[in-house]
Amino acid sequence: MTDIKTTAARLFQDAANALDGGGLHSQARIAVAGLGSEIGERAATDACEAAVSKGYRICYIGKKAVPGAMNIKCGSKSESAAEMARVLVTGLCEAAVTMHHTFPTGTATVGRVVTPSRGKEMYIATTSGIPSTDRTESLVLGAIYGIITAKSCGIANPLVGLLDIDGARRAESVLRILHNRGFPIEFAESARADGGPIMRGNDALLGTPDVLVCDPRTGNVLMKILSAYNSGGDRECSGFGYGPGIGVDISSPILIVSRASDTTVIYNAIRFAAEVAIGGITDISNEMLTLAYDCGMKEQLLGFQIQGKHGIHGLYDDLDIDSSPALSSPEYEQATE
Repeated sequence: MTDIKTTAARLFQDAANALDGGGLHSQARIAVAGLGSEIGERAATDACEAAVSKGYRICYIGKKAVPGAMNIKCGSKSESAAEMARVLVTGLCEAAVTMHHTFPTGTATVGRVVTPSRGKEMYIATTSGIPSTDRTESLVLGAIYGIITAKSCGIANPLVGLLDIDGARRAESVLRILHNRGFPIEFAESARADGGPIMRGNDALLGTPDVLVCDPRTGNVLMKILSAYNSGGDRECSGFGYGPGIGVDISSPILIVSRASDTTVIYNAIRFAAEVAIGGITDISNEMLTLAYDCGMKEQLLGFQIQGKHGIHGLYDDLDIDSSPALSSPEYEQATE
């Protein structure tokens, strides 16, 4: 039923866009940083040209210029990063798409793929960054980050499944307690005979859940396989990229694409950026993280935090535990795909 409702909603939205010559997505300007591609800058400029032709408002940052877009010339990736930060801070743009960004610990990206079995869109939470230096907390936050992203794209009650990896059962236990205390989470059922919210590899190919939860390294590999299998691995030619960074105190959505992403993926990432910006991802993020906190997430994870002696910055500062990251974990994770 979720698939039918989502597909119907998007069909009506596409029809509305065609009638009004742009639609809601024209309300947000998206910055696109095009330097750093292994395919060449043209992959980004062609994507921007396609987006402009569909009514998207684009600010292109790079060496080349895009007809119909606001263009900011930059000669290096460092200049590009500075300009991207400027247009977001000043409010000139509502979201950005880039091939490289440094996220603080506690922030991770939620990707979006098209599954090969049924052509269904699925969110992978998470795909880069570090939600937490504790594995259980990382998966719990990943589930919440995935829900936030899906909601901002119009899926009111996304079905959540956890990939069958180490820590998934512990994370499921925490999420069920949060659910019982009022946190809005709906669990997917595996397509395999034993059912349940623990997803097998089959479910990843089928797109059984709306949100597939896993650690960032596993999610990163899944993104690359599901995005590049049609090219034989040469480039990423399917899906929407690695998605927006979600975490505490994120003011503007910054979405990551791969240096191996082709024009199609970068164009889809621009669409993704417009959706989350217009869908109010920042407000949804603040609301959902606050609600998870109020439902007792910190208490449920306390035992794991005491064992691991670390948690994300800010969220557990009022607890009498060591909340600093593990020495082997960086304070900032560079998302360069």
